[in-house]
Amino acid sequence: MIGIRVGNVVCIERVGKFKGIIQYLWQCDCGEVRQCPKSSITRMNVAMCTTCSASVKQQKNTKHGMAHTPIYECWRNMKTRCDNPDTPYYKYYGGKGISYDAKWKEFKAFYDDMHSGYFDSATLDRLDSSGNYTKANCAWVTQSENSSRACEERWS
Repeated sequence: MIGIRVGNVVCIERVGKFKGIIQYLWQCDCGEVRQCPKSSITRMNVAMCTTCSASVKQQKNTKHGMAHTPIYECWRNMKTRCDNPDTPYYKYYGGKGISYDAKWKEFKAFYDDMHSGYFDSATLDRLDSSGNYTKANCAWVTQSENSSRACEERWS
């Protein structure tokens, strides 16, 4: 392993075992050194420091570093409801002509428009349920607020 390069890190020394897993010292191109097993480096192409980690994520086409965060999942679910006819909720959204702002095809644009007001466990609600997902027509609400608004609309 010594001398093996993975992305922007190189293995410089085997340092023993931790919880039965062989540990190595890895040096980042920026000079920072970190101890971890080979699998942590090769499986995720982990870099040694925050700056270089962001750089590696960009190289892997993760432009924002927020994949798998709750706000990213809200965005992804919104797109799925509108774009994918093979999903159960499509008939209530894309199947009825509901779409989203064209610039929201990219997460960064959605985030720039909607991160203000976001809170943990928020759901993305359309203020006019027959309108599209746009900055002017969306708000972050709790699940119970979202459900009660949907009930009110059905019975009014």
